[in-house]
Amino acid sequence: QERVIRLHNHNISLAVELCQRYPNFVWNTEAAWVEDNYLSLMPADKKQKFLAFAQQGRIGCQAIYGNMLTGICSHESLIRALYYAYSVAREHRIPFDIAMSSDVPTQVGTLPMVLAGAGIRYFSAGLNLTRANSFNILFDKSPFYWRGPDGSKVLTWFADAYAKATTTGLTADLDRAKEGIEAFLRRYDREDYPYDAVLGFGGYWDNQPLKEDLAKTVAEWNKRYAYPKIILCRGPEFFEYIEASFKDKIPTYSGDGGAYWEDGAGSSARETALVRQSKENLISAEKLYSLCGEEYPKAEFRGAWKSAILYDEHTWGAHCSISEPKSQQTVRQWVYKAQFAYKVARESKTLLQKGLKAFAARIKAPRDSILVFNPLDVPASGLVRVTDNRSKVLEFWASDIPGIGYKLFPLSDVKSEVKCLPSAHDTSEPEGQNLSDKVRFENAFYRLEVDCVRGVVTSLYDKELSRELVDRKSSHGLNGYIYASGYGREMRIHGTAGKCIVTSQRLPYRTVVQITTSAYMTPEIVSEIILWDLIKRVDFNNTIRKKGTYAKEAGYFVFPFAFENPQFRIEVPNGIIQPDKDMLPGACMQWYCTQDYVSISDDNCTVVWTSTDTPLITLCDVNHETFSSPLPIANGHLYAYVFNNYWYTNYKASQSGQFTFRFSLTSRRDYDHVAASQFGRSVRNPLLAYPITGENSTQHTSPMSATLLSVNPRNVVVQAVKAAEFERGLIIRLREVSGKETVASLTLPPGVRKIWRCNLVEETMSKLDIKNRRCQVQIGPYGLATLLLQ
Repeated sequence: QERVIRLHNHNISLAVELCQRYPNFVWNTEAAWVEDNYLSLMPADKKQKFLAFAQQGRIGCQAIYGNMLTGICSHESLIRALYYAYSVAREHRIPFDIAMSSDVPTQVGTLPMVLAGAGIRYFSAGLNLTRANSFNILFDKSPFYWRGPDGSKVLTWFADAYAKATTTGLTADLDRAKEGIEAFLRRYDREDYPYDAVLGFGGYWDNQPLKEDLAKTVAEWNKRYAYPKIILCRGPEFFEYIEASFKDKIPTYSGDGGAYWEDGAGSSARETALVRQSKENLISAEKLYSLCGEEYPKAEFRGAWKSAILYDEHTWGAHCSISEPKSQQTVRQWVYKAQFAYKVARESKTLLQKGLKAFAARIKAPRDSILVFNPLDVPASGLVRVTDNRSKVLEFWASDIPGIGYKLFPLSDVKSEVKCLPSAHDTSEPEGQNLSDKVRFENAFYRLEVDCVRGVVTSLYDKELSRELVDRKSSHGLNGYIYASGYGREMRIHGTAGKCIVTSQRLPYRTVVQITTSAYMTPEIVSEIILWDLIKRVDFNNTIRKKGTYAKEAGYFVFPFAFENPQFRIEVPNGIIQPDKDMLPGACMQWYCTQDYVSISDDNCTVVWTSTDTPLITLCDVNHETFSSPLPIANGHLYAYVFNNYWYTNYKASQSGQFTFRFSLTSRRDYDHVAASQFGRSVRNPLLAYPITGENSTQHTSPMSATLLSVNPRNVVVQAVKAAEFERGLIIRLREVSGKETVASLTLPPGVRKIWRCNLVEETMSKLDIKNRRCQVQIGPYGLATLLLQ
């Protein structure tokens, strides 16, 4: 990686020289990460020359920080990936109007909405169809408008490679360029291509040095030939020409490309889980710091988000990571990549702890109390675990905590409810109803049945709906572990086997069932199932210990829900997809990535499921690597695709040791976008608690509970609250979650005097009115709105 940084720095320096010597030469960086390194590491004189040519449009700067695996980005990190480039553009007056992606074959269908929402009009992508060979239809449809779920769109070009200057001979000499250009243009010599210009995407293959031959050959070509002209450009020049000359001929498409390369994140399941949770911690920490009045640590937050973004960037490891997994190059490159995960985990945890402490310090309680903070915008209840001022670990049920607010629980008032945490070794015989080799557990909402011989959950019955949720024909049961050895036609499926131990505990507010078993290559599987007394929710907390192997493998936890004609909905970054309706032609449908929830519905029942640690899922069956034919939606089975090593390059070849995979579900009669979103967010963003020493006085104390910020109606959520990047004040980001055009009403914190609507990178656009501490803002279907409060 250090060598790659030096190479890209060399390329920019040479590009500056070529711009000086060739009046029509233009060079584009590959990502904003390249610009960040150059501006951080190079001498002042070189930086000034680079910025001067960037201002002129002679060196193109990219809007996205890296070539992202957008499916594993969070709602907010997909947006934050644009922040660095905009900050440079804002400071140095550099154009910020086009985004580019190289190598990665597909992006989420909400990307055009995010780009357009940041003021970006154009998007180009050089696609590598390795393990994505069906995503080729839009090559011949380009250029096209790619429309986001809110109706916004960006003019887009999908290229079938990312080194067109090399493949057409422009990096060699004029003779080879003539042959290559003619071959390239033949693809577009057809009646259904109405334009008289094409975009040749990219100069070189991965991490190659820029050479003067490119500038020289293009100059010689244009001197010798009148047609076609070769114009080196940043990109907007091409798109502007197309819009000016052929606007009524440009088609429009909407949809999601799927997650073809995101499956590689399952090769490092432990680190992927760390980053997934860390991004949620950062959001909560930002809210705490923003609302407590403490000095906001901008640099620390920027550094943490940068680490998260660099983990979600597609560059995982060495080209020989599979063929030579023990080589020094493979080991060193993985250590470099993994440190982004461990760094953001440390930093997000520290920021969350410090933010909670700072928030608690501003709350004045009359007596010793436990402060409980709710990071969500809706009231929440849940079990709270906290270490008190005497270093004693306590737990109690915290009810009705206001949205984006807090509630104080005096210790003296809740003494009867506070319990010491049980030892991890405390177990007892099953307390449920024994049915020979089966045992049942019940609460007000569900009846759970466990097969004690096989160690699987054979039934989960919804007592309110009178509905069995588990497909009883499934041999693996609910939350059943599957180990898949081999690959493709050689795949073998292994369920749990061997000795099984089922124990249970009756603890305050919940029944805990523990199943301990094993499977092939997985000597220990401990599944903790929690039935909550006061909320309709079941948790599945799985810890596995697996052996390492270089043989192809994958692991799953299966949830075989009993639906015959299901409708799946999958939340992706800043949106929702229905796999049978919302995918682009040739998109990945062998696996998907999820954010806060997946829902499975029919006319009478909906199950909402969320994954805390792993983003990858498959529907209806395990991944058989059938790239040419997507899996049909034939049943309601949902598979958490928790690990794999299917790639032949770059990703990890093996992983071993202990892993934790947590899932939760609830059920209801009808599908409700808002309820599904609230459930998923509540699982992934639990209540936060902190002990407060009392003032021993009722004077000048804080309210016992308070909401600090609220929004209506219920289909609008508060996605982020943070300090403004470029102005004084707070940034509030709202997201519409039900697909409805909505006028949102925001109740503001005290002291807000002015409010502006901004774009997604916080550039102010229009001033909004404030009446009685309230402000209204219009949001499109599944849209985003960013507000600056001062």
